[in-house]
Amino acid sequence: MLGIDLANEPHGLTWTAWRDLATQGARAVLCANPRVLVFVEGGGNASNNAGFDAFWGENRTEAARLPVDAPPERLVCSPHVYGPSVARMSYFSASDYPRNLPPIWGAHFGHLVAAGANVVTGEFCGWYDDGRASGDVAWQDAMVAWLGAQPARGFFYWALNPNAGDTGGILQDDWRTPNSAKLRLLAPLMR
Repeated sequence: MLGIDLANEPHGLTWTAWRDLATQGARAVLCANPRVLVFVEGGGNASNNAGFDAFWGENRTEAARLPVDAPPERLVCSPHVYGPSVARMSYFSASDYPRNLPPIWGAHFGHLVAAGANVVTGEFCGWYDDGRASGDVAWQDAMVAWLGAQPARGFFYWALNPNAGDTGGILQDDWRTPNSAKLRLLAPLMR
């Protein structure tokens, strides 16, 4: 199976503008090859974000009401979701952090899982080291627990390479040794 990601993190567009472009792109791709999957990320904060700032590629708040017009069996919602190692969102400092995160994810894209859409988290990650980014371990633990509780648990963890500047990778700086803490983190999602 082959998947085509139409655009990386179209954060400057409203959902309506991005949905229209994604519909055009999906139709063009599926006209050329009707067997591929079309991955459509969310936007940023140019549209309704349910009152919670979204990372670039995360916000699909309006997608159930204004869906991409493509065959649902070929369409994959692919949000990019990050934690404190990438940017400090106000909700990372809330008194109930990280318990406050599932409703935010639910508002941004989780409602699509509940509606039966194909959802594969296109990127999530971080250092998994609170010394480098305070709160990142709690964020990633919460994300893995949330993903594990969803009926669809597909994901891409960013990145394999260690030189991903604000997150590091699954490989350590020697480009050979796996980061064992990250592998333990992800193990429940690979069962």
